[in-house]
Amino acid sequence: MFCASYHIQELVVSGRRSKAAAYFLTNMIGVPGEQVEQMQMTPIWSYFEAITHTLAFDVVLVGDSSFVTRLPSITAPTLVISKQNNHTFMGQAAQSIADRLPHAEHRILEGPAHAVDVPPEILVPVLEAFFRA
Repeated sequence: MFCASYHIQELVVSGRRSKAAAYFLTNMIGVPGEQVEQMQMTPIWSYFEAITHTLAFDVVLVGDSSFVTRLPSITAPTLVISKQNNHTFMGQAAQSIADRLPHAEHRILEGPAHAVDVPPEILVPVLEAFFRA
């Protein structure tokens, strides 16, 4: 995973943010290349490019999945959020994480799988309920 992390850093430093985002999505997340190509033609792609400098850290932190064994030691109340139309493995991953955290709630939001612009009328009630509990 450190090799993947280094590769992503190298792409970002050399100004190839789009390639870094595509590499991460296809090689680390498993998004089919054709889907990444379609994503590159949408307004959200600029968001992916803007955060590419953080992707190498994502790979290092969770790349080998060893973090899963540490989840039961996190005792803080935790809200795990996934999307209703999410890829099966991502929804399962969110549920798996919530199951391993001793004080976690898993909430599934309506809407497109990777929408970063969750409407406030959907997100706010979930956050309010969690923080008021």
